[in-house]
Amino acid sequence: MTMFKRFLWGFSLIFIIFLISDLSAQESNPSDTVSEVASTANLEIKVLPEIPTTFHDERYLVNAKLPLDWERSKSNNGKTISMVNPDLRVTINMRTVVFQKIVTANGFQMMRVSSRFDGWLNLYERPGTDYEMNRANVNDMYVAAYGKHMLDERLQMTQGLVIEYYFIKDTNGYLISVESPRPSWKKAQHVVKEFVSHFWIGSGDRPVATKPAQTTTDWVADGRNHQNQHSVSSEFKMNHFLKKGWDVELDKSKSSVLRSYDGSLVVMTDDQVTMVDTASGSQVWSYQSDLPLTSLAAVFQDVLIVVSDTQPQRLRGVRYDSGQVLWDVEIEESQFVSILADQAAIYLQSKDRIRRFNPLTGHSDWVIESPVSTEFPLVMDDKVLVGVENKHTLVAIDSASGRELWTHRLPNDSRFTPMLYQGSVVVSYLDPVTGGADIVSLDMDTQQVKWTYRTESSSVFEPSVGFRSLVFMEKVNGECLANALAFSDGEPVWKTPVSSCRQLKRPMVTTSWVYFIQNGQLHVIDRITGSELDVNQLVGD
Repeated sequence: MTMFKRFLWGFSLIFIIFLISDLSAQESNPSDTVSEVASTANLEIKVLPEIPTTFHDERYLVNAKLPLDWERSKSNNGKTISMVNPDLRVTINMRTVVFQKIVTANGFQMMRVSSRFDGWLNLYERPGTDYEMNRANVNDMYVAAYGKHMLDERLQMTQGLVIEYYFIKDTNGYLISVESPRPSWKKAQHVVKEFVSHFWIGSGDRPVATKPAQTTTDWVADGRNHQNQHSVSSEFKMNHFLKKGWDVELDKSKSSVLRSYDGSLVVMTDDQVTMVDTASGSQVWSYQSDLPLTSLAAVFQDVLIVVSDTQPQRLRGVRYDSGQVLWDVEIEESQFVSILADQAAIYLQSKDRIRRFNPLTGHSDWVIESPVSTEFPLVMDDKVLVGVENKHTLVAIDSASGRELWTHRLPNDSRFTPMLYQGSVVVSYLDPVTGGADIVSLDMDTQQVKWTYRTESSSVFEPSVGFRSLVFMEKVNGECLANALAFSDGEPVWKTPVSSCRQLKRPMVTTSWVYFIQNGQLHVIDRITGSELDVNQLVGD
């Protein structure tokens, strides 16, 4: 298979993966764990027709609702339940693994990759959400998907798809592994979604998990989300030359700012906010303001929050489907820098203050004198706001109370806005000794250095992080290089020469690929191997 065909097939599989994206160490006895997790071929399976649809295991406290009309079997050691739909050739395996010590769900996944998925393409992975972990009553969770071409029983080439859910509860690991031919997945995915939603660990009554309200956590401006990761859980299929699918005419007399939100494009002008469907280019909704607007905006459930460009400034909550103003408050601050959101509130950063608002009422929960500078905007992860004071001191703020949690002095001035990823703060500064650029991962809780990577020069462009990779561009002795580090330890994974650093944009990290624009061309690099797959000239028609 050519690299280009592999590239296109990967994209088509990603499209299917995202239809279910909302579904969501050392071991005590290697013969019962790693080998068992690696393959069911080594297990002696005995058919147990009496396995009920509602399943509870007293020993490992596994609870599940098994699909109707699927063949069900159980391993002799009781650690594996297999469910098969012979018509679709789809299998769901539910397994228990006992570890000697607590491991992370991501660590569980990495062990699984090394023992089972050699030669498979990693299509997609993400941590479990708080809602998914509460629903399953586990300590940690991870989701991943893999794809591979293989021969079926009729010796015909088919595309195989495996989706796996990794759960950790204390020292027990729980795996749900779904194996499916690609053509069957669309018919089986609703069964898988139902099965995963009913899976949980424990005894007695199942804990109640409340699904969070829709907020602006994924509101993206130029790729920058609230954690400043510059990565997205999506792919797009493209031909060698990109062609225009649709266009929207913008008012040239007004400045325009673009946002990405919930699969749509949001266009903000001086006095109007419009949402455009990215598939068709058609308008979804539009809000016309009677006051000039700044470029700051947020969405919470069905409320659009905007900031007026007036003196004094006003903060408004507007029903974006009707334009009805729900609340309108005057705010004392000026020179606003950023607006952030979590599941409960909106946070507005100005030059002098940081304020938390209730997005449904406009009520101010708290306001503090800002302990950070405005050169770098605030970033946010979970329940912590992180900023930079005087270019060299990290400051963490509790989002519920506005209380300062900790500060951390860097050896030199920060070169970029911090990035937050997997419990770490990632910063970059010039090494006081070597003069080169250091990229450093700090533990969010302890502020201890997890790892430091010293680059070969001081000409390092702003890095991006996502899917266990940190990617950055640097210029060394006149040569432009794309680099990838393993986020777990900062070790280099690959280094790829690119044609030039001229007009180079920050790389975008996705599930399988890294994209970057350089001198009017869109470059595509395999995130795993670093090989450059394609170069697309950005053209109009």
